[in-house]
Amino acid sequence: MRKRMLSFVTVLTAALCCLSALELEDVNYSFQALYNGTFSAVAANASVQRIELPGVSIETISSDSLSYRLSFNRSDLSMFIPCLTNEGDGSWYSRLLRSAKNTLSPLAGVAAAQLESAGYGEGDVILDGTMEIVFGSKSSLSSWIDLMILQDWSSVSFILKVSMLVSGSQVSEPMAFEGELEGKGISGERCVELSVREMLCNGVRITMSPIQFRLK
Repeated sequence: MRKRMLSFVTVLTAALCCLSALELEDVNYSFQALYNGTFSAVAANASVQRIELPGVSIETISSDSLSYRLSFNRSDLSMFIPCLTNEGDGSWYSRLLRSAKNTLSPLAGVAAAQLESAGYGEGDVILDGTMEIVFGSKSSLSSWIDLMILQDWSSVSFILKVSMLVSGSQVSEPMAFEGELEGKGISGERCVELSVREMLCNGVRITMSPIQFRLK
C-alpha cells in the first residue's frame, strides 16, 4: 500500500474527466517525488564537500549565468538518504564524507528529512530525465552557497525546465512531466515560492498550488 506523503503539494488537472481518482493520486505522488528528487540534487550540489547521489549528474549550461542541467538516470530516491545523511558502507569515500559532516550545507539535512517523511522504499520511485535550472539576470546568486549566506531571498528568481519520467512500484503507470516551473524569492525572508508556468503530465495539462520552501 502506498505510503502517504506530506500534503503541501496539491495537483489539479484542467481536464479532470480524463483522470480517475487513482490516476490523480498518482499525479500528486509522482510530482511530490519529482520535487523531492530535484531538491535533493540541488542540496547535494550545494554541500561542502559536494555529495554524489546515485544516478544524478550536474553540468553547467552557461558560464555567463547561474544555470545548470540536472540529469537523472534510473535514480532510486530511497538510495539518496544514506548519501545525504553521511551513512554508508564503510568505504573510504563514505568515511571521507562522514569526516566532513560539520561542513555540509543545511539543505542536505532538509532534503533527507523530506525523503524520510515520504517513506520511500527500494524501487518505490525511480526518476529519469533532466531538470534545467536557469536563474534570472537580477538574481544575486553567484553560486549555490550564496543561498546559505543571504538573509533576504527577494532577489532570487529562476525557471525549472522539466523533462522527467517518474516510475516505480508505487505508481500504477509511469508519469511523464514536461513543462516549466517558476521560483521567486519572498521579500524579507529566506523563502522561495515555486509555481507552475505550464506543465503536462502524460499529455494532460495540470496545475498545482504553490510550494514554499524556507530556511530558518
